[in-house]
Amino acid sequence: MSADSHERAPLLPCSPARTRRLLNLTTLTLLLTSLSLWALRWSAQAAPPPAANPVVVREIDQARNLTINGVHAVDLSGIRQDVGDLNMDGLPDLVIGARQADPDGREDAGETYILFGPLAAGSLELSTDADVTIHGIDAGDHSGIGVAVGDFNADGINDLTIGARRADPDGRENAGEAYIIFGPFAPGVYELNDIRDVTFNGIDPFDETGVGVAGGDVNGDGYEDLTVGARQADPDGREDAGETYVVFGPFGAGMTVELAQADLLIKGKRRGDLSGYGVDTGDINHDGHLDLLVGAWAAEGSGVLNAGELYVLFGPRSAGTWDLNSDADITISGLGQEDHLGVGARSGDLNLDGYDDLMIGATTSDPDGRMEAGRAFIVYGPLDAGYYHVGDIANFYFNGIDPADYFGIGVANGDLTNDGIPDLIFGAFRADPHDKFNAGETYVVFGSLADVSLTMQANTPQPQTGMPLTYELIMANGGPGPAPNVAIVDRLSPDVTYAGSNVAECSYDPQAHAVTCLFPGLAANTAFSLYISVIPDTDGTITNTATIVSDVLDADLGNNAGIAMTIVAPACAGLTPTILGTEGADQLVGTAGNDVIFARGGDDTILGGDGDDVICGGTGDDQISGNAGSDQILGENGNDQLIGLDGNDTFWGGSGDDLIIGGPGDDSANCGSENDYFDGGDDFDTALPNCEVTVNIEASPESLPARGSRLDSHFSIFWGNRGLSLSKAVGFNRLNQLCPTLLRRCSR
Repeated sequence: MSADSHERAPLLPCSPARTRRLLNLTTLTLLLTSLSLWALRWSAQAAPPPAANPVVVREIDQARNLTINGVHAVDLSGIRQDVGDLNMDGLPDLVIGARQADPDGREDAGETYILFGPLAAGSLELSTDADVTIHGIDAGDHSGIGVAVGDFNADGINDLTIGARRADPDGRENAGEAYIIFGPFAPGVYELNDIRDVTFNGIDPFDETGVGVAGGDVNGDGYEDLTVGARQADPDGREDAGETYVVFGPFGAGMTVELAQADLLIKGKRRGDLSGYGVDTGDINHDGHLDLLVGAWAAEGSGVLNAGELYVLFGPRSAGTWDLNSDADITISGLGQEDHLGVGARSGDLNLDGYDDLMIGATTSDPDGRMEAGRAFIVYGPLDAGYYHVGDIANFYFNGIDPADYFGIGVANGDLTNDGIPDLIFGAFRADPHDKFNAGETYVVFGSLADVSLTMQANTPQPQTGMPLTYELIMANGGPGPAPNVAIVDRLSPDVTYAGSNVAECSYDPQAHAVTCLFPGLAANTAFSLYISVIPDTDGTITNTATIVSDVLDADLGNNAGIAMTIVAPACAGLTPTILGTEGADQLVGTAGNDVIFARGGDDTILGGDGDDVICGGTGDDQISGNAGSDQILGENGNDQLIGLDGNDTFWGGSGDDLIIGGPGDDSANCGSENDYFDGGDDFDTALPNCEVTVNIEASPESLPARGSRLDSHFSIFWGNRGLSLSKAVGFNRLNQLCPTLLRRCSR
């Protein structure tokens, strides 16, 4: 069944390229203000798409702090890792397996390496930097394919378990074996055959026992048990469904254990699932008992070919036989076809919130089209019983570097830097360090912890339809460390139109009704207010929800989301109309006084007359002229034409694509749609979010200053997602090309 070889080839047949998440969030906008032309250049960035569960995507090439390189071509180092203090100095050490290393010429006997902690940033070579090297026994054994640290003999000292999937116990070809070596370890090179203290024998030929090993107290008696996977066992005739065994500890020196007499047997679900490849223990549901993790990397998760599945069986578990078809409490399916989720699986409290989290490898996933580069996921705990898709619950994606690296084949965690924060370890067993084909690499991402939080509120009192509503989102970082690459995703109500924000880092996805804002970082114990403006399209209650994440592990997920529920009143609420239209197409004319005109429905034509009028267009495509006076003109719904004429007029475009013309006077336009057009006309005019703006700068010869003087154009412009068109009369030599520096004056 196994297709592993010295050649770079998929372990199972590959499918066509899968659908990729598209990171497609870009924008370009500017801010110009004060008695001359000033500017702020908005930036274009990419972020993960809005999702029910906010996800941080990291490239391991950028995230890694330490790289550990394999020794020889085709060694496949990094297939497995684990962390624990093996030399009794009080510091965690790193264990790395290389299943196809050739110790003393024994081809594919495999080797296991120990690097004593603490470790520092940089690059290490297993050939020179490993403190302990353990040689596999026989050619072809593939020792090191499974490694685990734990106190298996209950003496208070950590021991090491090594799996050798193709060992031949009692002549049973490739039945596989696992070995416990009692600690502590001193530096040196050792022969596994000389130092093994306990041996576990696989049951049937070609079971490949030892492909995954783990410690942990599964039955709750206070002693470390040993979990061993046999990925090609055939439970109840289900060929290659795989089996997982648990043998209750403690263990004494010289023991040989036949896994046919294991205390606990877990049967794979389906033919060809290869369950048992990734195994571990951890308290995933936070009930105080260790649970059992079993990966089946070829399972048809969610019905998708070879997507892979990871199962969690809640502990404690007593002796007996269990079947993954009926006894798994949690099932997590892979992201896509041929991803092979579950080949690597480890648990641990990664963000120090008191709950065990999951690290899951999907070794042949294709991030950004890099075929079989591999992925690894982090899922924050705890998890309740149920069926999950990893894309719905993952908090972090780590992407492999090169095609066919098989990143995520091994995952582990532990404090290798001795700073009190767990570090993340990933293997890429087909990476090519120094051009050594398939020598393999192991990466360490040093742990960093922050506590980003988000609170939000509506800052506009008594909001009305067609008028701006502003939300304040306060993002903070409670530390202890900085939070790099902070992302806020604000999911707007579908009943509003996005009108802009106060910062350059935001972009809007109209299909998702979501604003994504990306910031380079937030220092510990600091906060920042983000303002997002919308135009309500309807009255009633609208809901706005937002989430915040950063590139580092988060100490408290309970404060990463905010919600604001706002009651929006109808336009012109609280006013008593002096002129009231109908639901049809009306022609309404104001008086010489201060009118309040409600046009209501239909395509209306309205002339305000003299006085300071309030004109509410209502629904329909309206043509509204304010005439003389300082008027307030609300287009509301529809594609409206709003004309101020004389006076200092204020416009609210509302929903629809509106044409707004100010005329003489100091006018202000609040555009509700990014397709609104505003021509301010004469004098000092202000355009607020989403207006397409044309600015005409003119000066008559009589008004030009003497040579050597400067003529400033008096206007201010604020706008969101639209571009800017400038035209100038003869006599203006330059306009400083939109002032690319914040608050830089533009002048003649």
